[in-house]
Order: sequence, then C-alpha cells, then structure tokens
Amino acid sequence: MMGLWVASVGVWVGALGGMDSPAREAALDSLVVSEQVEDITQAIFENNWRTREGLIDVLERLRAVSALADIATQHPKLDAQRLAIRSLGRVEDKAAQIPLRALLRSNHRDLAVEALGVVGDVSDVVRVRALLKDERADV
Repeated sequence: MMGLWVASVGVWVGALGGMDSPAREAALDSLVVSEQVEDITQAIFENNWRTREGLIDVLERLRAVSALADIATQHPKLDAQRLAIRSLGRVEDKAAQIPLRALLRSNHRDLAVEALGVVGDVSDVVRVRALLKDERADV
C-alpha cells in the first residue's frame, strides 16, 4: 500500500504550489517517504516560490544538509536561499554547522547567525561575537 504514495516528484508539484490543504500535506508527507533528495532538489530549481517552499520543507524533514547547503549557496532566487538557510538551522544535525559557518561570510550572515543559534553549539559564539562587534556586519 505504501508504494502507491511513493511517486515521482512531478506528480506532487501541483499540490505543493497551492494553498495549505490536506492535499498539500499529503504531497509533502509522500515526498518525505519517497526520500528522493536529488529529484526534490532539482525540482526546487524548476518551480515557483510556493512549490520551492514546500520542497525545502521536505528536505528539512529529510535532514538533507548537503542539498539544503547547495540551495542556500547556488539557487538563483534569494527566497530559496534564505528558506534553505533557515531550514539548515532546524535540521537538528551538527553537520549543518559547516555550511552555516561558511555563510557567515555571505550576504545572508543575518540568517546564518540565527540558524547557528538554533543549532545551539557554544563553539559558534566566538564567530558570532566577532560579527556583532563589526559595525559593517548586518546581523
């Protein structure tokens, strides 16, 4: 029975682009079960903001740190980059610290600081403190 829910990402894109609904939630849940990280990541580059938002949520649920880091640094749309950074902070995986630390040197340092705070590792306090002292850093 579970096999009926696991389908290609394209099958669910229509439901992801709409308003919150049981169909949208079912699509999100089905994509989490499918664990198709590569296909989901590719779809994020091909769809509109609302669909991207849902797909990034799926990657967060899958704890796909590498895929989220790629979106945060390579996606052409700022909304996708920023959503991915926030998701990196919520994946509850220490591996997210590496890309988040790198993002402290980007235009998204404000979100990187926030996300590192969610990860909650004390070792990042020194990095963040340095940014807070820098009057040029927008954090």
